[in-house]
Parts: sequence; structure tokens; C-alpha cells
Amino acid sequence: MNTFDNDNVEEEQKPKYIGNNTTYQLRSHIGNGEYSDYETRNSPFATPWGRAVEVTLFKRGLREVTATKGSGFMISKSQAKKVLSPGALAVSREYGGYVSFKEESGLSTVFYYEFPEVSQVLLGREVTLEEVRKDVGEELFATYMEANGENVVDTITESSTVRPLV
Repeated sequence: MNTFDNDNVEEEQKPKYIGNNTTYQLRSHIGNGEYSDYETRNSPFATPWGRAVEVTLFKRGLREVTATKGSGFMISKSQAKKVLSPGALAVSREYGGYVSFKEESGLSTVFYYEFPEVSQVLLGREVTLEEVRKDVGEELFATYMEANGENVVDTITESSTVRPLV
């Protein structure tokens, strides 16, 4: 399984308070592609990608995060267990009390696929399963599909035969 356990995260990557003078900008998606005004938060919000600079809240506790060293999506572990597929949980990274999907690693495509309403707002379209496969690579795609109890289509051969789950 490719889920990262918090015990295996380097100490400097674990969530911690960085000081009361650390701020970030917060806004909420209010529907139909519209957002609330930004509000400055004076409390730190640590992410797997450094300190949060900007956070957008969506329904169901979904967060789009831009941080000092990257960006992606985060959702609380308890909410993730309710709304994500086993496959999404298998390829996500646990970080403190959250499950995360890094934009730069292609894992955000899994997030978009799992939440088409967010994909519609941010991309203007839904993401296909083929896009997930392309962006995350064969190994993570196989993990995603197998955790969801699905067959993985083997595209190496021209016949695109279905290979059985192992």
C-alpha cells in the first residue's frame, strides 16, 4: 500500500505550530464558481508542502492548499474515510490529521476524479479514469484500481487485455 504512515514522515514534515505571527489567506467556495472574499488567518496551517499561504475551503471539508513548497488538496482523515474510495485512500499521503494529494505528483488528478464537483469548478470539466492513469503512472494506478476492487486494463499490449487481480 502506498499510503504514508505519519510515523514514517520525517520529523520536520509533521504538522506543528510555527508561531502566532504566521498567517495565511482563507476563502470559501460558495457555489457556481464564486468565492468569498479572502480573510487573513493569524494561526499557522502546516501542510506536507510547507506552511500554507492560501487555502480554499470547499464543501465536505475539502481544502485546496497553496503552500511555500508546493500545492495540493487536503481533507481530514475522518471525513476522508466517509467520502473517498479505498483506492484514493491507498494512494494518498497521511499528514497529521489529514489525507493529502500533491498537485505536482499527479495525485491531484485522483482527487479531481473522486470529486467531480471540484473538478468542474477548478478545471471546468470532469476528469476521466484514463487521465488518472496517465498522471499517476501504472504502479499507483494499479494500486488505486485494485484497492477499489477493479480490474486493471493492461495497455502494454495492443489488444488491451484485462489482467486479473492478483
